[in-house]
Amino acid sequence: MRKAEQELLHKLSTAEGELLDNPELVASLNCMKQETSRMEEALQQAIEAQQKISQQRDRYRAATGRGALLFMQVQALERLNPMYAFSIDMYIQVFKDTLLTSVERQEDDCDAFEAHRKGMAGDVIALLASEFSAVATQAVFLHIVAGLKREDKLVFSVALCLSILGHERPNEFPPELLAFLLKGPPGSTNTPNCIPWLPDDKWDACLSLEQRSPVFKGFTGDLLAHTRWNQWYGLATPELEGLPGEWQSVTSFHKLLVLRCLRPDRMPIALENFMRTELGPIYVDPPQQGIGEVLSRPKSHTVILWSGLGNDPLSAVKAYHSAKIGSSLVSIDVHDELNDNVDSISRVALKGGWCVLDSVHLAPELLPLLSPVLGNSEISPRFLMVLTADPACASELPVNIVRGSMKLTTDTSCSLKPILQTTWDVASQYCTSITRQGELRRLLFLLTYFHAVCLRRNIFLRRGFVNAPYAFGSSDLSTSRHVIQMLLQQTASNTQIHWSDLREMVVTEIYGALCTSDTDLEIIKSIGESIFSEHNMTHSDFCRLPLEMNADAQEIQQTISGAEWSAEDDVKYSMLDATSITEMHQIRSVQLCEGLRKLEHDIGRQQPDTPDNDHERHARRAKQSDIIKQLPTTPIDVSNINTSNIIISTWVQEASYCNAVVEMVRNDLTDRDDVLPELLTDDVPQKWISRGFETSHGLASWIQSLLQRDLLLRNWSANPQVPRVVMIHLVFRPKSFLVNMLIAGMKPPLTLDACHFDVEILKKSADKVGAPARNGVHIWGMRLLLCKWSSVAQAIDQSSGTVVDGNSCLPVITLRVCEKSGDDDHSPELWSCPVYSTASRRTLVMKLPIPSKKATSFWTLVGACAVLESAA
Repeated sequence: MRKAEQELLHKLSTAEGELLDNPELVASLNCMKQETSRMEEALQQAIEAQQKISQQRDRYRAATGRGALLFMQVQALERLNPMYAFSIDMYIQVFKDTLLTSVERQEDDCDAFEAHRKGMAGDVIALLASEFSAVATQAVFLHIVAGLKREDKLVFSVALCLSILGHERPNEFPPELLAFLLKGPPGSTNTPNCIPWLPDDKWDACLSLEQRSPVFKGFTGDLLAHTRWNQWYGLATPELEGLPGEWQSVTSFHKLLVLRCLRPDRMPIALENFMRTELGPIYVDPPQQGIGEVLSRPKSHTVILWSGLGNDPLSAVKAYHSAKIGSSLVSIDVHDELNDNVDSISRVALKGGWCVLDSVHLAPELLPLLSPVLGNSEISPRFLMVLTADPACASELPVNIVRGSMKLTTDTSCSLKPILQTTWDVASQYCTSITRQGELRRLLFLLTYFHAVCLRRNIFLRRGFVNAPYAFGSSDLSTSRHVIQMLLQQTASNTQIHWSDLREMVVTEIYGALCTSDTDLEIIKSIGESIFSEHNMTHSDFCRLPLEMNADAQEIQQTISGAEWSAEDDVKYSMLDATSITEMHQIRSVQLCEGLRKLEHDIGRQQPDTPDNDHERHARRAKQSDIIKQLPTTPIDVSNINTSNIIISTWVQEASYCNAVVEMVRNDLTDRDDVLPELLTDDVPQKWISRGFETSHGLASWIQSLLQRDLLLRNWSANPQVPRVVMIHLVFRPKSFLVNMLIAGMKPPLTLDACHFDVEILKKSADKVGAPARNGVHIWGMRLLLCKWSSVAQAIDQSSGTVVDGNSCLPVITLRVCEKSGDDDHSPELWSCPVYSTASRRTLVMKLPIPSKKATSFWTLVGACAVLESAA
């Protein structure tokens, strides 16, 4: 066009005479006019085409926005655990595979789709984009969830669901309410609680919710005015019932907010029901992906199998390879020479084949040397490297290999029956070793059941074992099997089994050797005594399995598979009691809330790429300033108190310690340019815990407890006398305090190791005690877990297992110093109740003899204890 213009200008400048008399020039002008008209028409067509392309691109924008949102959530998982590192290349590969599968499905069903399209009045492309968003979301979820621990699967599902709803439906799910649902209430509102049946923390939560949304205007007033809320609060399953009165018409999301305030223990189940409706059941109950499924569709040259406790994934890998691949499988010993291992893997990578590295976390220096091998462009497409590793050591593995690998977590099942089935599959292989096969099978079944119960109790964390989880594995099972065979071979066929020897060798020496606390060893022994007995050789009432004495291995497996155990049965046969179900809901709720707090920053944001804004930073600063304002401005003055009395001296030490903790908190909040990261997640900084006091609650609760301790000591310093009753749950160092009380009550010539406390549980409340104890101390503030105090029987009793249980606190206890007798064992009617600092059961304070009408082994097995910490 430009060349034609230049030629036309040249002709016009060189033309002679009249322009219209020059036919060549007129022809050029006509040609230029036609070309201009054609170009304008083409330009208009291009503009229209661009508009159509933009419109079609906008129709796919929802799918691309969903893709960015998904990847943001996948990346955030690394905050939960280093084992959840995923690369963008892997993510894109999953997206591409999903797109190809979606296209193939549409081509296969093109006739039906075309008929559907002709009958539609809507936008076909928008429909396809919406369908692809749903399919891609599901594909990404299933790929990621295969590599997550059991407790983190629900965290990821909830985070994904709320992110999608907050991004795509912000009017229904506003960010401020999503934040409240995820993080919970900010803390105390300093407003007096007017409802007797409602705990203070839940009252503060309801007030905070009322302030955040006009939907809840008048909510606290309705709570105060109607007893129907008290009835709803005490329900076993309030999430399945409608809210009382006019609140029954609120949305399911708003009902979740009410549950978050009043019954946070039911949040996991309520959220599962919510996600089934909003996203679909697959996000709540994803199909269990086995090792074979993962190995059959590798999206990378490396697969990491995170080995759960008691699992042996390597045998499953070898079995799959033998059945499906058939070629040789190269097994690498991680303890061999590094260069030899690297050379072996390099040869397999170039040639094509499989190699396995078991327990690769034991040789962390090997994997960095493999990065060049995996990055080689000449690597065979048939090469696959399978790694097994301990999830606890994920941070020691190279990040690039973890991110670039497919992952599968081989978690132990969360119920007893599947664990029992899997364990029996292993143990039953040795049922034909000796002549006394019937007795051997029965003993191996008892061993299998014992092993399964130990693994099952691991899932209950400190509720099942104090220092759980323990790595009870196949080697323990195998060694115990050899012991049983040896005992049978050493006894005559008509001789009874030496049960005490069996329990000593299997229970105490093999399984008990793993225990790191005396309490856990007692639990192991109690389980062993309940299972390994002559009665259980001929009866199965301990697990309600109709096993015949001469049943073969296959019949036993069929009996286990056919067992119909309810959730209550599953807990009962795990040597726990019904209150464990309530406890498990509480544990799940705590784990869910902690996980969601770590991911909260990426949930509910309308733009995935929006950076941290000034408003959010201002809110963090405001929280920091609010804590500083709550702290006392002056220290507790103990300078003029006479410390000649050891009890008074102990309280002076407590006051000085409190001053130091308050000053530490103030300095950490005021002397930092940046905001403490724990303020964002309501976690307590580890420094504050180690130098202050333990807690199993959040930051707001810890600050309130600190202020209560300061107020108690400040009031005492105004009148420094021996207290009538010591609020033991507000003492900074309870173990040291009790030792000082023991020293104060000693009478010469007794020494500390020759004295102990004689315990008396009074029938009085703390305000009815008129004077300090003679030769001892009155204490109050112990809260019972998984049991309750019966004021009628003056002994502990089984807890009701409901959220409302008014007998969870022990009455005032008198500890009197006396000389130890020759026999230190307590009466059979007294149970040595372990007393811990917090519900986390990390620090044992003392063993408290408590009257009990049940056998002491019952309380040991159910995991009952007392704690010096109030409920959250």
